[in-house]
Amino acid sequence: MRKVILAAIAMGPWLFGNAAMAADYVIHNRMEILKPIKLSAMNNDSQDAVLVEDKGETAIVDITYHPLVGDQVVQENPNWQSDDKAMPEYLKPGLTSNWDLQMQKDLIAALAMAGIDPNKLTDKQLVQQVSNWLLKNFNAEGPFIAYYVDFKNGQPYVRDEFRKEFEQEKSSFGLTTDQQAFDHGLFGKAMFYNRIHGSCTPSSILWTTVFRALGIPTRIVETTPPVDANDSSQLKNIVNAVGDNVVRSTLVTGVGVGAGGWANHTFVEVFVGKKWVRLNYNKLGQAILDPYYFGMLTIVNHFKDWSDSGLVDTWGLHAVSVMDGKSFPVNLGSVNPYRSLGLSDNLNQLAGFPNPPGRLNFPLTATVNQMWTQNDPTLPPLLQQMSVPGYTLIFAEMSERDKNGNYTWLKFLLKILSPEFIFTNGADQQKLSTQYVGTYSSDTNQGFILIIPSSDYQKLKLGASYSVSVSAPSDANFGVSILSGVVAKIY
Repeated sequence: MRKVILAAIAMGPWLFGNAAMAADYVIHNRMEILKPIKLSAMNNDSQDAVLVEDKGETAIVDITYHPLVGDQVVQENPNWQSDDKAMPEYLKPGLTSNWDLQMQKDLIAALAMAGIDPNKLTDKQLVQQVSNWLLKNFNAEGPFIAYYVDFKNGQPYVRDEFRKEFEQEKSSFGLTTDQQAFDHGLFGKAMFYNRIHGSCTPSSILWTTVFRALGIPTRIVETTPPVDANDSSQLKNIVNAVGDNVVRSTLVTGVGVGAGGWANHTFVEVFVGKKWVRLNYNKLGQAILDPYYFGMLTIVNHFKDWSDSGLVDTWGLHAVSVMDGKSFPVNLGSVNPYRSLGLSDNLNQLAGFPNPPGRLNFPLTATVNQMWTQNDPTLPPLLQQMSVPGYTLIFAEMSERDKNGNYTWLKFLLKILSPEFIFTNGADQQKLSTQYVGTYSSDTNQGFILIIPSSDYQKLKLGASYSVSVSAPSDANFGVSILSGVVAKIY
């Protein structure tokens, strides 16, 4: 949620060769989601949703995705300036999308300097050009505070429950007052003048502010991944339940980005060509299937202004409660406000459906290049202070070899495989199961943090040097080999 790589999925030409066939392929997902959600938002051109059970704090929903329909078809309306006046509720300022006439004047002047004249463009042309202008001229670095700020009598304030996280964000960007933080990550007009768009949520606030000031009806869209990537059983279900090779590869790559953290994504919908169209930063007509946005975007809500979202009291409070080790009324298993209760697709029911190989080839080969155990004096300073009560940490710098040469597969595989690390010193051989807990950055390779119960780690001889190899569990049914020839000293 905090950091998203901007890119678009490139579908093979076979995908749309038979549009009817592509539309017939669906994925079913039963999800439990912390409220608020909106069924009208969850039913659109790419997914359908039915409420199964209202559990009070959460809702269980059956979602049917149409992942192969691709990007939305976007028409353009040259008469948008007069036609769109009929939608004043999506044009007026809100508490956070707080444009005014002076900002409107300054915005139009800034666009004119960039050669953009709204009066000479269709709505589609204007949205595309202004989106690119925002990304090019506004800073992506800004505080992530939208889930930590509530409103009372139209004024923002930080409740005690959110103060710790709010202060961390504020200080990390060198901001000294709450108002400065609000102006850098919550209010669209101030972000416009500060030339900041920040991560996805403040960006959606800024986009709503700017496009409404220009006369384009705009609303904010909230999405989740199809599964909670912090739960290995949900990750395994993607591999086991999704039969289409391209879709499965895209899902594995996308959900791997969110493994180990809080993962949601916010963008906007703009009324272009006389219909609502998804706008993800500068991607107009965003498809739900995308390897860089959690594999398959699950739309759960839309609202007129961030202050209308109701997410602070639920999603925000749930996240900080879990991060701070406090109780929350609903236990969904992790910091994320959702979980998948089961995935399936209908591939077996589609006779003659084309299913060419996926983009990334199995098996994956991963190599352990270097490894440290906790308390090793040669540990990089970044890692020396890390600890997990009851566990011993293993730090493994690893590289992977796949078709695209990226790290997302390895992150996904470590998360769902819980591989065995085999420590060998002469006749002494110990197989210790690990759990993936996170990543760190190194100059050349991806670093992974794994944990072993301290009681198991004590089976190793203190001061001894062990050669280490890694093996996937026997139930890994999708081809992976993990190799290593490193030596680790036990401290």
